[in-house]
Amino acid sequence: MSSHLKRVESLGTFRFKLAWNGTPVEVPFGDDGDVLLLTPTRDRKEGEKRGYNWNVKVELKSGSLYGVPEGQVINLAPLEGYQSSIDIGFNRGATKWSGSIGRADAVLLTDKGKYGRVDLKIHSDREDGAPSGLAHIYLNSSGARNLE
Repeated sequence: MSSHLKRVESLGTFRFKLAWNGTPVEVPFGDDGDVLLLTPTRDRKEGEKRGYNWNVKVELKSGSLYGVPEGQVINLAPLEGYQSSIDIGFNRGATKWSGSIGRADAVLLTDKGKYGRVDLKIHSDREDGAPSGLAHIYLNSSGARNLE
């Protein structure tokens, strides 16, 4: 990688707690007023402890996201393929139910032309019933596409 490419900076790890009632949770970050918006939903039958459908819609209020396919690492932000939101979660009938997503990555593109990435970890099956998670957010404030 060329030394002239600016590196991403960690903006920190942000903890959040969600509610299954569909109320969005805002995770503000950076100096430009950027906000990650997380909206959780689930389809759980009465008495069902595991195997239920759950989803978290992830949006960047001031930009767009590119969902990184599972198992891939992207070191240079793509030029296209960004969406207004991405969904992460679990659907009934999958081979092995998971109440947590160990790693869900997305590339960020803010309305001000800054690239970055977010590494999300969400736990849906906490004993208290409230999903929670962590968002590790990185931003390249120079506008370069380098994500390293």
